[in-house]
Amino acid sequence: MTDGSATNATTTTTHADAIDSLDPIDRAFLSQRFAAGPLILGLISIVTSLVLIGLLFGALGVRAGVDLWRAGSRSGVVISGLITSVIGVVVSIAWTIMWGAILASVLLGRDAIREAQHELRSLLNRMHIDRLKALETEVIEAAKADPTQLAKYKDIVERRKKLEASLAPTA
Repeated sequence: MTDGSATNATTTTTHADAIDSLDPIDRAFLSQRFAAGPLILGLISIVTSLVLIGLLFGALGVRAGVDLWRAGSRSGVVISGLITSVIGVVVSIAWTIMWGAILASVLLGRDAIREAQHELRSLLNRMHIDRLKALETEVIEAAKADPTQLAKYKDIVERRKKLEASLAPTA
C-alpha cells in the first residue's frame, strides 16, 4: 500500500511543471493569453459600469493584472489591462454614486416638493397679508372723505384675518 502512494507522488506533476515542459512557442501563447485577461476584464468593466456590474469585472481585472505582474509578466498588455481595470472600477464607483444620488432625489424629492409648495404658499400668503394691511391704511385715509369706504375696509380686514388664520400653526 505504501508502494502505490509513493508511485502516485512521483507521477503527479504540478501546473508549473506542465507549463515548463511545453515548447517555447506554446509557453509564449499561454502567457499572452493570460496577459490579455486583465485587459478584457477591464474593457468589460468599463462597458458594464453603467449597470453597476462593472465593479466586479474591474476588480477581477485588477486582481488578475496584479497576479500576472507579481509572476513577472510585465508586458504592455498586462499594464494596459491594469489601467483599463482601474478605470473600470473608478467609473463603476462614479456611476454607483450617481445612481444613489438619483435614487435619493426621487425618493426624497416628493417630500421636498410638497414642503417647497407649502413654503411658497405660506410666503405668498404673508405677502398678501402685507398688501392687505397697506390697503387698510389707504382705505382708512379714503374713508375720511368718503364714508362708504368703511364697507370696503371691513371686507379687507376679513380677508386679512382669514389669511392670518390659515398661517397659524396647527397644534
